[in-house]
Amino acid sequence: MAEILQLLRQAQARLPWLMPLLAIILLIGLMAVWRLHREASSELALAHGEIAALHERQKTLINRLAESDADSQVYRTAQLALRRRVDEQAQTITAVNRQLDFYRLLMEGSDSRNGLDLTGSLIYPLDDVKNGYHFRFTFVQYAKRRQVLRATLSIVLQGVQAGMPKRYPLNQLLVSSENSTKLRFKYFQSIEGQLRLPDAFEPQQFVIDAQIKSKNAKPWQRIVEWQTEE
Repeated sequence: MAEILQLLRQAQARLPWLMPLLAIILLIGLMAVWRLHREASSELALAHGEIAALHERQKTLINRLAESDADSQVYRTAQLALRRRVDEQAQTITAVNRQLDFYRLLMEGSDSRNGLDLTGSLIYPLDDVKNGYHFRFTFVQYAKRRQVLRATLSIVLQGVQAGMPKRYPLNQLLVSSENSTKLRFKYFQSIEGQLRLPDAFEPQQFVIDAQIKSKNAKPWQRIVEWQTEE
């Protein structure tokens, strides 16, 4: 350090204008460094501001997307509920129209129909019974002059089990043994109950035979395909 100071003194003695020049150069360098620092600080602050704005915009877009998804889910749920309600109303209207037609024909009588007939069947699964189903068969009597009709039913469920044809009498499948298979009515009567299917049994159709207690009664049989309603 002492040697550097000695050289500077010697240079100043020889070149008296050198030190002011060096001072000016140093001052210019410091000013340039200060200006660059200030510009860099300004650009850095601007960049931080832009990043913060981008983060806020990202949060806004995420919130809008979440709200849009929620609104879409609510809309879809409402649309499904409305569609289900419309379907239920349509089914109800169809069922009522069928009942009206049924009662009108029943009360008016029919020239082409006479005696016992099966006019309706219903099969739907049970939620609280494994392999369980509810069934209902509706029987009517067509006649100009109606008398009480008496008959005993024999109902068999046919299907496939282990790849082979299989038949089960209905009384072997009933959940409750209180169900009656006897008919005694003047206009109409329904037979209904609950059954449980055996494991690995695939039902196909009911075969319903009726032994009518009447003179000159003919053999009576109806086939009801296994079709369930949800």
